[in-house]
Amino acid sequence: MTKKNSYFKKRRKQNQKFLITIVSIMVLAAGSFNLYNRALDREFAKVNKDIKSLTKKKEELQISINGLKEDYENRNTDEFKEKIARDRLDMVKKSEVVYQDDNNK
Repeated sequence: MTKKNSYFKKRRKQNQKFLITIVSIMVLAAGSFNLYNRALDREFAKVNKDIKSLTKKKEELQISINGLKEDYENRNTDEFKEKIARDRLDMVKKSEVVYQDDNNK
């Protein structure tokens, strides 16, 4: 009977060591998974932020492109030529009088 009891005690100790090892491995695996998940969440947030900023930039560029297309289509009209002459060349019509306000400079 004592031989049997000593065998069961040894077996119980081996089982406890095995269980402790398995539980330790599982705890380490869970911790590693948690750290990896946090890193992925940070990367995901960064990518989402980049996507939002690039989407906003794309919309701004699309507005600019549409404006340039409109200017390109209107480049041969008299209104466009007059606008360019007034804005870039500071030209005025013969009948217009230009006033300069010294206080607004």
